[in-house]
Amino acid sequence: MQQIAQHKTGSPHLFPAIQQSDAVSVTLRDEYGAPLSAAQVGGDVYAVGEIGARYTIGVENHTAQRVEVVASVDGLDVLDGGEADFHKRGYVVAPYTSFAIEGWRTSDDTVAAFRFSDTDSGYAAQMGKPRNIGVIGVAFFREAGHDDLLRRDTADPFPNRYAPPPPTYRGY
Repeated sequence: MQQIAQHKTGSPHLFPAIQQSDAVSVTLRDEYGAPLSAAQVGGDVYAVGEIGARYTIGVENHTAQRVEVVASVDGLDVLDGGEADFHKRGYVVAPYTSFAIEGWRTSDDTVAAFRFSDTDSGYAAQMGKPRNIGVIGVAFFREAGHDDLLRRDTADPFPNRYAPPPPTYRGY
């Protein structure tokens, strides 16, 4: 592992495979839930794994609103196995919660585990789309209409408590 870090960064030091912002964080984890080791080069994180080892993509939402997570592995969408695209649907993560993407979604109840593999044995190669092998992408989208929903949810239906009196009656 240190050789990979040395090759990518010029330093033999490894760090946890975590990308974090104020709003969200993504952690690549081993099958026991521990963060994988990684080397960071600029804004890219290079996780280190052994062939056959399982990994998951951990997502944490640090905001008060729901976010949608669209993820890809090897350039393929984790939900349908097709070409990755920002316009596809993803997982919705509730405010202040975390979620693990365990593998390729094969039905509502099952997933096929993500596993490190050589370039010829990976899922993308088997699907005939080996051009982005080794790339894990995670995009986050704020829930559309959230500001409007929040305004409605916190609206006071009786801001002045009483209706103003009707205008004075003028007899005709």
